Amino acid sequence: MKQLAVILLFLSIAGCSFNISTKEAATASFKAVYFYQKESQLSLEDLQAHPEVIVVQTFNEFKQYGKQKIALWIDKSATPFNSEEERWISEAPQTYYPIVLIGTSDTLHAFRDLLRLDGFMGPAPDYPGINAAGFSVIQWEAKDNLGFHALILNGYNQKPTVQAILEITNALLEGRLKPTTAAMFMPVATAIRP
Repeated sequence: MKQLAVILLFLSIAGCSFNISTKEAATASFKAVYFYQKESQLSLEDLQAHPEVIVVQTFNEFKQYGKQKIALWIDKSATPFNSEEERWISEAPQTYYPIVLIGTSDTLHAFRDLLRLDGFMGPAPDYPGINAAGFSVIQWEAKDNLGFHALILNGYNQKPTVQAILEITNALLEGRLKPTTAAMFMPVATAIRP
């Protein structure tokens, strides 16, 4: 009888650890989480062909996947972000993950007006490039002791596809694309007399 109890206890423990490791393995295979609300900029067929991209329609689901290092894809239909969403996307650790706004290649409009990320300033949103199609990508690294940020910031004026975006965000997640250092201060032009 004691041997049966020991065997059942062992099988119970083994079953629990298998479930945990299976869940961890499934989560580790995800490369991106895509948040959209109305019409998706990416086709359903394209998304279904890429099981490494999780598709969600609520911000709370989106936040849950942001607890692990993963690329954060946001559809233009899920913006503009409200103050709670804006605060969350600007906090560590998710602010240091690759962030993609799908629906515009205008990085200023994407990150200042739609996601409302900290640190973006620029002209009023009535300039010609504001409605440029495509997608925008950003990834910040921590400040160094001189007050500089390293970042990757790029707009892609092309039809967004899951594969094209995955190639960029996977390279960022794997450290194959290195951020460039951007100074906090812009040089001031001085007038020169002829």
